[in-house]
Amino acid sequence: MIHYIGLIIGLLLTFCLGNVVLSFIDRDKKLALPEYLALSFLAGVSFTGLLVFLSFFLAIPGRVFVLGALIVMAFAARFVAAKESERYLPLKPVKLPPKINWSWRTLAWLFLSALLASTFLYVFVETCSKPEYSWDTCGHWTAPAVNLFYFEKVIPQNTFKAMLEFGGNYYYPKQLTNMHYWLFGWMGVADDQWSKLFFPLALLCFVTIFYSALRKVKGPLGALFFTTVLLSSPFIVYLATIGYADVSVGLYFSTGIIFFYRWLKEGDDVHFWLFSLFVALTTWVKLEGKPLYLLGLAVLLVYLGKDFHGSLKEKAVRCGQYFAAYALTGLPWQLFLFFNHIHTRERLANYLGYALEMQRQVYELLFLQGTWGLVPLLLLATVVVFFKRALRRENFYLLLTLLLFYALILFLYLFTLDTYFMLESGFNRHWIMVYPVSVFTLACLTPSWREFWSGDDG
Repeated sequence: MIHYIGLIIGLLLTFCLGNVVLSFIDRDKKLALPEYLALSFLAGVSFTGLLVFLSFFLAIPGRVFVLGALIVMAFAARFVAAKESERYLPLKPVKLPPKINWSWRTLAWLFLSALLASTFLYVFVETCSKPEYSWDTCGHWTAPAVNLFYFEKVIPQNTFKAMLEFGGNYYYPKQLTNMHYWLFGWMGVADDQWSKLFFPLALLCFVTIFYSALRKVKGPLGALFFTTVLLSSPFIVYLATIGYADVSVGLYFSTGIIFFYRWLKEGDDVHFWLFSLFVALTTWVKLEGKPLYLLGLAVLLVYLGKDFHGSLKEKAVRCGQYFAAYALTGLPWQLFLFFNHIHTRERLANYLGYALEMQRQVYELLFLQGTWGLVPLLLLATVVVFFKRALRRENFYLLLTLLLFYALILFLYLFTLDTYFMLESGFNRHWIMVYPVSVFTLACLTPSWREFWSGDDG
């Protein structure tokens, strides 16, 4: 019983830390409550891992309890410093309709809700019903966390050395490893069957963000439909149950791009900060986060040069904010690698002679294998049929993100060491990083029935 109570405490503290971070970003309360809560947990996972990493530079007895106490104090201070009207969640009484209107919309909403609920029930049950069994996840994330947990019990003053010598691929970012270690500490035992619970919780939080953003564009039913489409891929559901880092990278990067879209559409500064923060957080999850961060920078620079009507100083400020988000999140790990002379396996190579064969394999994996359902084909058809909608400013930058990602894939597979030979097994795991963006783009480009029949589909 204490085992599970510790798990709950560890997850709640993760949420509290993320909530403190969000309170600095969303000072004007622009975010809806479900978004605020979901973003708090997603940010909390990254910043908890970062806090644990920074704490390894010190010999701290009872490390997770000390860090937990610091988080509680920060969370309490956040409420003390807040205005009276900001201390409590803005809950509003729910007024139920006098009777249910059994229209086709109601039935469709209930059906789609049932599909989503059953999908999440499967994800949570599958995740927590068995220990970690995936080789990559065990070798790179959970086994190093187990090593750290038990090493610290024996030699608590030298955890820093253990992180280097027993940390799996020592040059990999440590967010996921540290999150497992954090939950092990609160549970009192290295139980990866339950520590990976934060993966389905993160997926649930992302789906909340995805739905909330689409609801402003497509309405409740349309947003629910495309959210169901998002989880219709068996691959993303499967990887979410075994804790693959690619899913976490995809959730963070897609969250960032969704808020970039909202910044263009709504113009609120909080959306820009969330774009910058969550794209930067990908660099703290996996090596692939670095090119994704540069991709986000490229999208930003194109917008600043093409459509942003501010002064040169305002453009420089936006770039500075984007870099600041990275300095607070991904840079500490890169500095750690640099000053400890730790080198990664990232090397340039030349596989240009395989270009045509690579295109054939990508085509098969994307359109014929069935991993992604009809989403890639429907997206391609939608761009062709509704090309005027695709040229709208905010939609254009969604498509630009996907095109730049494809160009990035071409570069990585043709010009980096060993990557080409991982194409068959690795492409789907890479595409999952933008799969949510592709579904979000499909939703934004697809006109409603009313728009279509009225001719307002451009």
